[in-house]
Amino acid sequence: MKILKIKVYNPQEELVREVDFNNEGLSVILGRIIDPEAKEKSSNSIGKTLLLLFVNYILGSNSTSKLFSKFLNDWAIEGEILFDGNKVNIKRVIGTEGIFYNNTKLELDSFKKILRINRPELEKVFLLKSRENIISTRFPNPSLKDFEVFCNLMNFDFINDLEEYDKLKDEKEKKSKAIKEMLKMLEINLKDVRKELFNITKQLEEKEQEIEKLNLKLENLDLTSLNSNIIQEYAQNSDSLKKLEFKKYKVEIENNNLRKYLEESNKLDKGSLMIEGLYKKAKVDLGEVVVKRLVDVKSFFETIYQNRLLSINKEIENNNYEIKQFDIQIEKLKNTIKKELKIISESKLYQEIINNISKINLDIQELNYKRGSLSSTDNLLLNIEKMEDDIELKKSQISKKFKEYQEKLETINNFVYQCVKDIFSTNVTAYFDFSISSNNRKKSLFDLELTLDGDTGEGRKAVKNILMDFIILKFSDKSQFLIHDSSCFSGIDSRNIISIISLGKHIAEKENKQYIVSLNTFQYSGIYSEFDSFVDSKKVIELTDDGVENKLLRVEFK
Repeated sequence: MKILKIKVYNPQEELVREVDFNNEGLSVILGRIIDPEAKEKSSNSIGKTLLLLFVNYILGSNSTSKLFSKFLNDWAIEGEILFDGNKVNIKRVIGTEGIFYNNTKLELDSFKKILRINRPELEKVFLLKSRENIISTRFPNPSLKDFEVFCNLMNFDFINDLEEYDKLKDEKEKKSKAIKEMLKMLEINLKDVRKELFNITKQLEEKEQEIEKLNLKLENLDLTSLNSNIIQEYAQNSDSLKKLEFKKYKVEIENNNLRKYLEESNKLDKGSLMIEGLYKKAKVDLGEVVVKRLVDVKSFFETIYQNRLLSINKEIENNNYEIKQFDIQIEKLKNTIKKELKIISESKLYQEIINNISKINLDIQELNYKRGSLSSTDNLLLNIEKMEDDIELKKSQISKKFKEYQEKLETINNFVYQCVKDIFSTNVTAYFDFSISSNNRKKSLFDLELTLDGDTGEGRKAVKNILMDFIILKFSDKSQFLIHDSSCFSGIDSRNIISIISLGKHIAEKENKQYIVSLNTFQYSGIYSEFDSFVDSKKVIELTDDGVENKLLRVEFK
C-alpha cells in the first residue's frame, strides 16, 4: 500500500488543499518560519502534523475526538491509495461514522479488512511523536504484543507460537494472582500450602475419631429414663445431617467454579479471537479458494461454544435443584433432631457429650472449608507447575525456529552498522541484538536492543528509534512506506538529521517504497546549501507562518 494523494475539503465542500506524494523515495512536508523573531508564531500551528493525521485518518484510525478538535467537524479528507497495484479512493468526513471506499460507504472494520490494514503494524511505520522504546510507541518496555507485531513485520515465522506462549503466560499470571488472593485470605505462605493441607487432613481424621468415641459413649450410656431407640436414631440422624451438609457444600463449590468460568467467558469472546487467528493463517497457507467464509467458520465455532455454555448453565440448574433437595432433607433432619434432643436433654452427661459433638462438628465444618480452599489453591499450583513446563516447551520450540534466522539477523546488524557510519562523521559504532531472553522472570520472551557507542550527542535515543524504523523499511514486505513527523528528530544534531533524511531516501528508493517526513527548515537550514536545494526538490507541500493562506487549512486553526 502506498499513499499517492491527499485532498482536504472544508464544510462547504470546497477543495482547500491537494497534496501529491512521490510514488517512491522521499516526500517532504516542509514547514518554513518566515519571521523567527515573532514569538507569538510557531511552526507547530501551520499544519504539518495535521496533514499526517489526515493521512492516518483515511487509513482507519478509530477515534476522531482524540485526533481533531470540534472545529474540524464536517471537513472531508479524501485520499488516493495504491493497493495491490490498483488506485483506490478513500474518503472520510470528520465527526461522522463510516468511511467511503471507491464511493461505497463501509463500516470502519469492514474497510480495514478489505485493505488488510493492521493498525498495530501501522503504528510501527507511522510515527507522529518521539517514543520511549525502539519498537513500542506507548511504553518504556515493549509489550508482548509489540514483539508479536515486530516479528510479523520482519517475517519471523513463529507468530502462532508466540501467541500460544503469550496465552500461557497470561493464564499463569491470572492463576498466580488468584493464589495470592487466596493465601492472603487464609493468612499462610505459599510454601506452607501443602504442609497446611496435610495437617488439616490429619486434624479432620482426629476429629472424626473423637466423634466416633463420643458416639460410642452415647451408645453405652445407661439412661433408663430415656428410650434407647431415640438415642440411636439421634446418632444416626446427626451423622446423616453432617454427610448431607458436606454433600451440599461440595455441590455449592462446584456451582461457584462453574459461575466463575461463565464470568470469564463473558469477558472475552475467545471463540472469535481463536477462529479469526485460524482463519488468517488458513488464508495465507491455503489461499482464499479453499477457505470457507469467516462468518461460516465463526458461526460453527460459536455454535459449539454456545452449546458448551448451555451445557454449563444446565449443570448449574441441576446443581441448584440438588441443593434445594439437600436443603429440604437437612431441614427435615434438623427438625427431627430438635425433637429428639428435647426428649433426651434430661441427661446431663448426655448433654455434655452432645455439646462436645456439636463443637467438634463446627470444627470439622471450618476445617472442611479451609481444606476446600487449600485444595483449590493446591490444584492451581499443580496447574501452574504444568503450565511452566508447557511454557518452557513452547520457548524451546520458538528458540529452535529462532536459530533459523541468525543469517538474517547478521544481515540486519551489518545494515545498522553501515547506517550509523552514514549518519555520524565521528567514530560511532552500532550493534543490533535480538535474542531469546535467558531471564525467565521477564514477561517478554525476547531481548531486543540497539546500542550506539561513541559520541552521538543528546539525540542518541531518537537516532536509535529511527534506525529501528529503517530496519523495518528495509527488510519488511508488510509495509510500503515509513512516515516520520518532525518531532521524531527532536534532540538530533542538524548535521545528523541531514544524513538521516538522505539515508531514508536512499533506502526507500532502493526498496521501491515511500519515505514521508515533515520537517522544519530550522532543523537543517543553513548548514549545506546543497541539502536546502535537495529538500526543495523533494517537498510535496510548503507551509509557513506568513499569513493564514499559507497554513494547511487556509483558516485560523483553533
